[in-house]
Amino acid sequence: MFEYLYGTVEYKKMDYIAIDINGVGYKIYFPLREYEKIDLGNKYKFYIYNHIKEDTYKLIGFLDERDRKIYEMLLKINGIGPSLALAVLSNFSCDKIVEIISKNDYTSLKKVPKLGEKKAQIIILDLKAKLKNLTYTEVETISIDMLEDLVLALEGLGYTKKEIDKTLEKVDLSAYSSLEEAIKGILKNMKIGGWWMKGLEEIYLKGFTLDKYFGIASADELEKLEELYKNIVISDEFVNRIKGINKKVPVLVSIETWCPYARVFLTTMRKINEINHIFDLSLITYGRGVSELAGYLKIHEDDFVVPTAVFLGEDFSNLRVFNGFPEKYHNDSTLDTIDGTRNYLKGKFANDILEDVLSIF
Repeated sequence: MFEYLYGTVEYKKMDYIAIDINGVGYKIYFPLREYEKIDLGNKYKFYIYNHIKEDTYKLIGFLDERDRKIYEMLLKINGIGPSLALAVLSNFSCDKIVEIISKNDYTSLKKVPKLGEKKAQIIILDLKAKLKNLTYTEVETISIDMLEDLVLALEGLGYTKKEIDKTLEKVDLSAYSSLEEAIKGILKNMKIGGWWMKGLEEIYLKGFTLDKYFGIASADELEKLEELYKNIVISDEFVNRIKGINKKVPVLVSIETWCPYARVFLTTMRKINEINHIFDLSLITYGRGVSELAGYLKIHEDDFVVPTAVFLGEDFSNLRVFNGFPEKYHNDSTLDTIDGTRNYLKGKFANDILEDVLSIF
């Protein structure tokens, strides 16, 4: 495993170079954006990402260590593989990517070949929380340089990798002038609950809309949503109840387009709001639900499911939590059979969802 390689460039093609180190040639793939910066015969230091998969071992190198960090972040996003992550960095520098994320500029990001609008939006949604403390004029070298030493120090103190990753995603390392100061500040906050224990209001205000949810859904998912919409019929009794409600309730929902239970829940909420807009929906991804919402609700991350919806009071206090499916199903065997589950996912039990969510009024 290589952290970095320093050697003379003996061979250069559009997607990889060969560098000589003491008579041994190393083939290194690199972002195309760096092509003009690399000259044959000169020495360069490449920060290496070791891509190991079954019988494949590739060295992927970056002239800027921050680019490698962004590359590693991209690889953690579902649907972004090594080639696509490298394509992103072939088009944009670390600074430019942070700028794109901070401005929600998926229009620029989707221009990366084979990326598309949906994956561009997913990248922005996923990385926004991790990069939220950096602006494109503030990507401090100290943040990257400090990171590895900080991780080692926290591991040495007994914290798990998962705990460290969650915390560092929420930390602005540029606020600390030294490693010692950073460790003290982080340990203090970890002891009182951690950065991921955000207030519900803060999480709610950073969610996305139902329209954006439909915008990132695939054609197949949209087709299923449309079929659900036709299947769900709200009875006159519920229509009258909904029409008689004269206040709005904020609802924070952790959701994913691929989850059939989430599709049933959101389609039911959509139907309710078409009758009377009583729910102001703010949607977050499953990843943000696990990292930010689960801790607040005291749900272990392994038990966190989508949809998880939090119905909020005027002061953003927690009125009620909808966890996966209606409360009654947690206590009976409705979903224990194939037919029961199939009918629920087809929207045939929408009245149970209605009864559950309207009980807060």
